[in-house]
Amino acid sequence: MSDGPPQIIEPADMVSYSGRTVVGGFTAFDLHYSPTTFTKYQSFPANAELEGAAVIFTPDASQSGPYIFYVKVDNGHGSAIGQWTVTVENGAPTFDTISLPNAHPLRNFQTAVNAIDPERDTLKWFLDDGPPGAEIDSTTGCITWNSPPPQWSDVGTLMNFLVRVEEVDNSNKMSIQTFTTIVENMPPTLDLSNAPLGSLAPGDPVNFRLTAMDEENDSLTYSIIGPHYGATIVPAGNNEADFVWTALVGTYNFEIRVKDQDIRPGYYGQDTWTVHVETPP
Repeated sequence: MSDGPPQIIEPADMVSYSGRTVVGGFTAFDLHYSPTTFTKYQSFPANAELEGAAVIFTPDASQSGPYIFYVKVDNGHGSAIGQWTVTVENGAPTFDTISLPNAHPLRNFQTAVNAIDPERDTLKWFLDDGPPGAEIDSTTGCITWNSPPPQWSDVGTLMNFLVRVEEVDNSNKMSIQTFTTIVENMPPTLDLSNAPLGSLAPGDPVNFRLTAMDEENDSLTYSIIGPHYGATIVPAGNNEADFVWTALVGTYNFEIRVKDQDIRPGYYGQDTWTVHVETPP
């Protein structure tokens, strides 16, 4: 039985963009396992080559539309022609940023969003919607929220930024995405480690420094919650205060609170200083 022409299996058609390499591999099937060779049946466009049984194509910015590659396979007894179509498109940019960091009241907010363009075209940025005072740099995609910045009344609120990015030379190639940030505030933590330990005698002067840890370094105020028993808190600067009291006979639980401007219930630091004052024997 004489050998016949091989069969050729074509690669799936593909879409590519400027600068993106695509590979289409052809396969030959020969019933008698005769050696096969692959050649160009017609000339290829620029930036395309046939390497073995594979067409390798890296279109540039000047190439667009469909390109059909014809490949011939021969086994010495016959030949077959296969084709592979690559459609070169100008793809829209896609966002590479997933989320935004949290904002904080009375602090300038700044962050950048990023996008990838298949052809590496120059991009332009727009903020189609956002909170008052928010802007975006049209060339860098840097979002600022400074004029005015977030307010204490915004704490706990989700804020949306509707961002549009498009190619400078082709505004039809664009993407739009909503990014969200929350205006957040962490409550301060009160430190009573300077409070005296053990019992006191009546009339003993008490004066110790109140301090607190606040992640955002907000302005803090200290207060006594409940009965004061004559005690006062005196601001000492640098977000600290002094607890001042003259000891009286009895056992006292001083509830001391530190807070910033966050008006939400429970968003403060609070601890209890318990002291026993008794008359010496």
